[in-house]
Amino acid sequence: MLTLSKLPGTAEAASHDPPAEPGPDALTRQLQRLLLQRGHRVPASRVADALRDAHPGTRPTRPDPVRAGDDALRHAAAALTALGLPGRVVRLPLSQARALLGATLLALPPRDTRPACVVLCPGPRGDCLQDDGQAAQAPGDTEVSAIDLRAEAPAARIGTWLWASLCAESPHVLAAVAAMVLSQGLALLGPLAAWLVTDRALPDGAAQLLALAVLGMLAVAAHAAALGWWRDRVTRSLDQRLRTRGNAMMFDALLRTPYATGRDRTSGDALQLLSSAELIAGAAWGTGLGPLLGLVGAAAAWATLCALVPAAAWALAAACAAVVLTSVPLARSNTRWQGEMLGARAAQQSLLLELLQGAPALRVAGAEHAGARRWLRRLVDEQTATLGQVRSGLWLDVLLEGAMHLARAGWLAWGGAACVAGDIGLGTFLAGAMLVEQVMRQAIALSHALTAFSALAPHWRRVNEALRAAGLPPQPATGSPPQTALKTDPTVPALRLDRLWFRYDPAAPWAVREHSLEVPSGALVVLSGASGAGKTTLLRLAAGLLSPEQGRVEVFGHPVRPGHPAVGYLPQEAPLFEGSIASNLRWLAACPSHHLLAVARRTGLDDWVRTLPMGYATRVSAGGGAFSGGQRQLIALTAVLASDRPLLLLDEPMSQLDRLSRQRLLNSGLFQGRTVVIISHDRNGLDATAADGADPSGRAKVLNLVTGSTHAGPEAARVA
Repeated sequence: MLTLSKLPGTAEAASHDPPAEPGPDALTRQLQRLLLQRGHRVPASRVADALRDAHPGTRPTRPDPVRAGDDALRHAAAALTALGLPGRVVRLPLSQARALLGATLLALPPRDTRPACVVLCPGPRGDCLQDDGQAAQAPGDTEVSAIDLRAEAPAARIGTWLWASLCAESPHVLAAVAAMVLSQGLALLGPLAAWLVTDRALPDGAAQLLALAVLGMLAVAAHAAALGWWRDRVTRSLDQRLRTRGNAMMFDALLRTPYATGRDRTSGDALQLLSSAELIAGAAWGTGLGPLLGLVGAAAAWATLCALVPAAAWALAAACAAVVLTSVPLARSNTRWQGEMLGARAAQQSLLLELLQGAPALRVAGAEHAGARRWLRRLVDEQTATLGQVRSGLWLDVLLEGAMHLARAGWLAWGGAACVAGDIGLGTFLAGAMLVEQVMRQAIALSHALTAFSALAPHWRRVNEALRAAGLPPQPATGSPPQTALKTDPTVPALRLDRLWFRYDPAAPWAVREHSLEVPSGALVVLSGASGAGKTTLLRLAAGLLSPEQGRVEVFGHPVRPGHPAVGYLPQEAPLFEGSIASNLRWLAACPSHHLLAVARRTGLDDWVRTLPMGYATRVSAGGGAFSGGQRQLIALTAVLASDRPLLLLDEPMSQLDRLSRQRLLNSGLFQGRTVVIISHDRNGLDATAADGADPSGRAKVLNLVTGSTHAGPEAARVA
């Protein structure tokens, strides 16, 4: 059923001979069977060719079974990637490999009389099979090498998003293009009019031609002014619209970033990402399309000069190419300083926000001067990087300004000599001077654009990483999907967690290990357990804020997603925003004011608010720092209970409330008719109260995540 491939360092290792390499025929058959299980029917010859191309043809010098297994799987992973099934070699316990990776190849170390072998693991419910069809027995905690074939979802790219945004703004883009083209066309009429007047009208005494040329120049001047106003208006409007789209896109990405990915992102990093997205979006015109359209005008001016003075036109083309190529090293230096400046600015802004928020604590501890000195060091780092970027830009400005002066001087010298010698006319000389100015100006604009585009590389990289972390689709959303009422079936479990595995980092321990939980509709469940047992992580998984590495989360029979209309989630730290108490309630609950007021009376919030001089109009600072922890919890809990979400996930929602306030909340009847999952450490307070007060019928259950025990209710929710 499966061919066994002996690895180096087993039976041959006793003689200390160099270990033999895995047989390619065996690996070929194994890879072909694995591809077939994964839905890929590939001929054996093609699999053998891919494996041969991936094999480096080298042998280890020591009989190391672990190293040999890793080498064999690396060859296999490279072959699978070449065949369209990307994979990478990982090391993890055998039980986790079977549970997480699905059908894959494993390299088992030698055990007892069995040599090291490469075996095919069909998935979590199948045994790892050897060549004779027998199961390859090994303890579940055995460290094995395996090929991780879990494909990553396609991620958005800022380039794709920019193109889609330009298409969405096509009317404004077309208007800006038309304004640029017309402006460049009018710019060519000036040199032609100068040539016509000086070389044709004046020498021939053609008064009518002179009058016509003068009137044409006046008309061009008037239209150029009006066209310049329209061009600036259109391009600025387009730039503003693109920048707004960039900010909105990045803000959406920051909100959608999974907690496990974005938890280490500082406030300064978030602010810098918003600024980077705005810069990139604005550069789509200023650094991209604008200079490209300028090249069209420069090409037309150069063609006109070539028709008048071919030798001068080719010399000017060579000078422009030299200017652009010379600016490339300076652009690279500018990019390096830009990257350092971005990192320093993000660090400085993050520390500044932390110090401002913790200013009272710093003053109490007498550490305000130490905090200020630390921030000044960050500020000096940022200013140093900014100064380096400015100096690099100054060198570029000197180069481009000098190139412009040299071009003018060169034309005056060469054209003046040619005009004195009678090779060209005065009109050609004047027209050539204007055309040289236009072409060189566009070359300088192109150099500036290349430098600006190069400086965007660090921004581009950061924004792409943020988009990949957020898991946004490659195309920007055209609008918010309509919110439809969720139909819930009382016979379907309100929450179902099926064999969940999750960790916050590939190198971190598992926060949730093969955990299952089924909460019936209408149940009230209290999750208990020691700190670090995974209660908060489990609740975040249930809310869709985290995505499990393996397993499935369902809410009323549907896969959960962030912002699920059936789920109301309240974290440990009550989220309050700058505004008033009323605005926070309306924002968090999204329900009519009269319903909010009725719920506030039942939770006890209304009694406290009426003691305030401004009542519900009382100002709330960012984070609600002016209120106590219990007051913040009461505001947030009132908002969650006022929502119409049938499933409430509450993480320590009453930990900072006194016993009377908790008793009033649990006896308010606001938990009736809903499915509620609460995290609590207070076994003698909230747990007992939940069982006795929140539901007199006894639907409440207390689940211990450490022991898996269930009590305080006639119906036991199923926990595995």
